[in-house]
Amino acid sequence: MEALCCYQTCYELTTKKEISLAGENCSSSVQGSQFLILAAVHGGTNLAGRVAGALLHGRIRFRILQPIIALGLVLCYGLLLFSPGIAGMCILMGVAKMLYSMATIEITLMIFDPVYNGSSNLSTFSAYSYTSGIIGGVLGIALAVFATPYTTVVCTFVSSVIYVGVVCSITERD
Repeated sequence: MEALCCYQTCYELTTKKEISLAGENCSSSVQGSQFLILAAVHGGTNLAGRVAGALLHGRIRFRILQPIIALGLVLCYGLLLFSPGIAGMCILMGVAKMLYSMATIEITLMIFDPVYNGSSNLSTFSAYSYTSGIIGGVLGIALAVFATPYTTVVCTFVSSVIYVGVVCSITERD
């Protein structure tokens, strides 16, 4: 029924008509201004993170910048475990999205870097990277859909801690 409620909300927003589903509770679905908040948090912070990542890429060394970004992600998701309220959650998720977007600049460059991967292993490494990214995306969406929000935040926090270890173990990039 929730998909029906979301459809109803989208239909109301696009056609400006009142639709009534007798006995249906749509209070848990994303509606109206919540779409705008969600789009602003996701899109705005993604854009800001990409720009900041591109500006900082050549100015700050990998071994300094990437661990700071990774620790920022751990801090954001760690604070989310304490349920900071809706405004706090929006801010923390926005900062986490911006930090992730900043890290994505370096990750994308590493995938295609023949110095880091070696020219003979470049295509293999790129294929493994993209495949693991797709698998991670599918698992993340499945976790968000089927698990409780708290479980999702705990899993994201654990993966962020692992990310800190992975970034600190990369010694080839300076």
